Amino acid sequence: MTKAYAAAQVRLNQLKSRLGGLRKDDSGAALVEYAMVVGLMAVIAAAALKAFEPSITGAFTNIGNELAKNTTK
Repeated sequence: MTKAYAAAQVRLNQLKSRLGGLRKDDSGAALVEYAMVVGLMAVIAAAALKAFEPSITGAFTNIGNELAKNTTK
C-alpha cells in the first residue's frame, strides 16, 4: 500500500509542477489585449467614417468633377 501511495504522490507532484508552469505563463494575455485595442480602434474608425460620410462623399465628388473637367479640355 505504501508503494502505491508513494507512486501516486510522485505522479501528483509531477502533475503539479507541469500545471504550475502553465499558471505562470501569461504571454497570451498580451496578445488578447492588443487584439482588443485593435478592435476598439476599428470600431472608432468606422464610427468616424460614418459621421463624416457626407463631407467625404462631397469631397470625392468635387475631385471627380474637377478631374472630369480637366480631362475633357
